[in-house]
Amino acid sequence: MHLADALDEWVRGELADLTGPESAVLCHNDYNQGNLMVGGRGAPSVCGVFDWERACWDDPMRDLARIHHQVGAADSTLLPALRTGYGPLDAPARSRLTLHELLRLADERAWIATDRPQGWRRSITRLDRALTNSIPRA
Repeated sequence: MHLADALDEWVRGELADLTGPESAVLCHNDYNQGNLMVGGRGAPSVCGVFDWERACWDDPMRDLARIHHQVGAADSTLLPALRTGYGPLDAPARSRLTLHELLRLADERAWIATDRPQGWRRSITRLDRALTNSIPRA
């Protein structure tokens, strides 16, 4: 099955009734080590957040997908702690998180295919594989 068809089939089946705007929250959309102030004694805790120009009212799973990507790119061993710290997700939230992770991969793929930075063919192959492997199968 073609990648676009597989993604379309999953979205139509799994996300037929996405929650509406009432589930939107204020999202930062650019959490990274440069935008967080961490402090406290004992276990570290976030005590400040900077750089709000990408903030918007949005699905919190979109923000989590972006954080997931940024943390995973820096050190994938931190992902389980991130998910635990974020708290339990119900089935619709997990589906939306998957959707936003897939959209992030597709967005990166489109940028690389258009901009064609050095090594772009390898990147496209890696992203196609990641997209194909990330689409949940029924």
